[in-house]
Amino acid sequence: MTRRAIGFVVALLAAAFAGEARAYTPFGVTEHIVPIEDVALTTPESEPLYLAHKTSTVYFILGVYVSDDGYVLGLRSNAKHYVDMPPPDKLAEFQSKGLLPNPLPPYRLGFIDYLKGYSLWIVAGPLIGLYLYFHFAVRLRRRKPRRAARR
Repeated sequence: MTRRAIGFVVALLAAAFAGEARAYTPFGVTEHIVPIEDVALTTPESEPLYLAHKTSTVYFILGVYVSDDGYVLGLRSNAKHYVDMPPPDKLAEFQSKGLLPNPLPPYRLGFIDYLKGYSLWIVAGPLIGLYLYFHFAVRLRRRKPRRAARR
Protein backbone atom coordinates (compact mmCIF):
# COMPACT_ATOMS: atom_id res chain seq x y z
CA MET A 1 0.00 0.00 0.00
CA THR A 2 1.28 3.42 -0.82
CA ARG A 3 1.02 6.48 1.34
CA ARG A 4 -1.68 7.79 -0.96
CA ALA A 5 -3.78 4.68 -0.38
CA ILE A 6 -3.29 4.91 3.38
CA GLY A 7 -4.32 8.58 3.28
CA PHE A 8 -7.42 7.63 1.30
CA VAL A 9 -8.38 4.97 3.87
CA VAL A 10 -7.87 7.41 6.77
CA ALA A 11 -9.94 10.08 4.97
CA LEU A 12 -12.66 7.51 4.29
CA LEU A 13 -12.79 6.53 7.98
CA ALA A 14 -12.90 10.19 9.02
CA ALA A 15 -15.79 10.83 6.63
CA ALA A 16 -17.65 7.77 7.93
CA PHE A 17 -17.55 9.07 11.51
CA ALA A 18 -18.19 12.71 10.62
CA GLY A 19 -21.52 13.96 11.88
CA GLU A 20 -22.86 17.44 12.20
CA ALA A 21 -20.25 20.09 12.87
CA ARG A 22 -19.49 20.39 16.55
CA ALA A 23 -17.35 22.82 18.47
CA TYR A 24 -16.04 20.22 20.90
CA THR A 25 -14.23 16.93 20.93
CA PRO A 26 -15.82 14.42 23.30
CA PHE A 27 -13.81 13.39 26.33
CA GLY A 28 -15.11 11.49 29.30
CA VAL A 29 -18.45 9.75 29.75
CA THR A 30 -21.50 10.60 27.64
CA GLU A 31 -24.91 9.21 28.59
CA HIS A 32 -27.57 8.41 25.98
CA ILE A 33 -31.21 7.86 26.89
CA VAL A 34 -33.18 5.87 24.31
CA PRO A 35 -36.99 5.97 24.67
CA ILE A 36 -38.88 2.68 24.67
CA GLU A 37 -42.50 3.66 25.42
CA ASP A 38 -44.64 6.17 27.28
CA VAL A 39 -45.87 5.24 30.75
CA ALA A 40 -48.51 6.63 33.11
CA LEU A 41 -46.00 7.55 35.84
CA THR A 42 -45.14 11.10 36.81
CA THR A 43 -42.55 12.67 39.09
CA PRO A 44 -43.61 14.16 42.46
CA GLU A 45 -43.72 17.51 40.61
CA SER A 46 -46.24 15.97 38.13
CA GLU A 47 -43.80 15.81 35.20
CA PRO A 48 -44.73 12.96 32.82
CA LEU A 49 -42.21 10.13 32.36
CA TYR A 50 -41.41 7.54 29.70
CA LEU A 51 -39.68 4.17 29.90
CA ALA A 52 -36.20 4.21 28.40
CA HIS A 53 -32.84 2.50 28.55
CA LYS A 54 -29.55 4.27 29.19
CA THR A 55 -26.13 3.67 27.71
CA SER A 56 -22.87 5.30 28.73
CA THR A 57 -20.00 5.75 26.29
CA VAL A 58 -16.46 6.61 27.37
CA TYR A 59 -14.75 8.89 24.85
CA PHE A 60 -11.14 9.81 24.26
CA ILE A 61 -11.61 11.67 20.96
CA LEU A 62 -13.28 8.47 19.70
CA GLY A 63 -15.27 5.88 21.62
CA VAL A 64 -13.28 3.68 23.99
CA TYR A 65 -16.06 1.70 25.68
CA VAL A 66 -19.86 1.48 25.77
CA SER A 67 -21.91 0.11 28.66
CA ASP A 68 -25.56 -0.84 28.97
CA ASP A 69 -26.90 0.86 32.11
CA GLY A 70 -30.37 -0.70 32.00
CA TYR A 71 -33.84 0.78 32.31
CA VAL A 72 -34.51 4.36 33.42
CA LEU A 73 -37.52 6.66 33.43
CA GLY A 74 -36.91 9.67 31.19
CA LEU A 75 -38.53 13.08 31.65
CA ARG A 76 -40.67 14.06 28.65
CA SER A 77 -39.89 17.73 29.24
CA ASN A 78 -36.12 17.22 28.95
CA ALA A 79 -34.70 14.38 26.86
CA LYS A 80 -31.33 14.46 28.64
CA HIS A 81 -32.69 13.99 32.17
CA TYR A 82 -33.89 10.77 33.71
CA VAL A 83 -34.97 9.16 36.97
CA ASP A 84 -33.55 5.81 38.08
CA MET A 85 -35.92 2.86 38.08
CA PRO A 86 -37.72 2.32 41.39
CA PRO A 87 -36.59 -0.51 43.69
CA PRO A 88 -38.01 -3.98 42.94
CA ASP A 89 -40.85 -3.75 45.47
CA LYS A 90 -42.04 -0.38 44.08
CA LEU A 91 -41.54 -1.64 40.52
CA ALA A 92 -43.84 -4.61 41.21
CA GLU A 93 -46.40 -2.25 42.77
CA PHE A 94 -46.33 0.08 39.72
CA GLN A 95 -46.65 -2.91 37.38
CA SER A 96 -49.61 -4.31 39.31
CA LYS A 97 -51.37 -0.91 39.12
CA GLY A 98 -50.73 -0.77 35.34
CA LEU A 99 -48.43 2.27 35.56
CA LEU A 100 -45.49 0.30 34.09
CA PRO A 101 -45.64 -2.58 31.59
CA ASN A 102 -45.36 -6.11 32.97
CA PRO A 103 -43.00 -7.57 31.87
CA LEU A 104 -40.76 -4.69 30.85
CA PRO A 105 -40.27 -4.67 27.08
CA PRO A 106 -36.94 -6.01 25.83
CA TYR A 107 -34.30 -3.77 24.31
CA ARG A 108 -30.77 -4.16 23.02
CA LEU A 109 -27.90 -1.97 21.99
CA GLY A 110 -27.79 -1.39 18.26
CA PHE A 111 -24.93 -1.71 15.82
CA ILE A 112 -24.41 2.07 15.79
CA ASP A 113 -24.11 2.11 19.61
CA TYR A 114 -21.30 -0.43 19.43
CA LEU A 115 -19.72 1.33 16.45
CA LYS A 116 -19.59 4.64 18.32
CA GLY A 117 -18.59 3.00 21.59
CA TYR A 118 -15.60 1.14 20.19
CA SER A 119 -14.66 3.49 17.34
CA LEU A 120 -11.21 4.24 18.78
CA TRP A 121 -10.27 0.57 18.54
CA ILE A 122 -11.87 0.19 15.11
CA VAL A 123 -9.66 3.02 13.80
CA ALA A 124 -6.53 2.43 15.90
CA GLY A 125 -6.26 -1.33 15.31
CA PRO A 126 -5.80 -1.21 11.52
CA LEU A 127 -3.56 1.88 11.78
CA ILE A 128 -1.25 0.12 14.26
CA GLY A 129 -1.29 -2.97 12.03
CA LEU A 130 -0.34 -0.91 8.98
CA TYR A 131 2.42 0.83 10.91
CA LEU A 132 3.88 -2.46 12.09
CA TYR A 133 3.60 -4.00 8.62
CA PHE A 134 5.43 -1.11 6.95
CA HIS A 135 7.95 -0.83 9.76
CA PHE A 136 9.03 -4.45 9.45
CA ALA A 137 8.72 -4.51 5.64
CA VAL A 138 11.11 -1.56 5.36
CA ARG A 139 13.54 -3.15 7.82
CA LEU A 140 13.53 -6.40 5.83
CA ARG A 141 14.19 -4.54 2.56
CA ARG A 142 17.06 -2.58 4.08
CA ARG A 143 18.72 -5.67 5.55
CA LYS A 144 21.81 -6.66 3.62
CA PRO A 145 21.77 -10.19 2.31
CA ARG A 146 24.08 -12.59 4.14
CA ARG A 147 27.07 -13.80 2.26
CA ALA A 148 27.56 -17.49 1.96
CA ALA A 149 30.32 -18.76 4.24
CA ARG A 150 33.54 -19.54 2.37
CA ARG A 151 34.99 -22.95 2.81
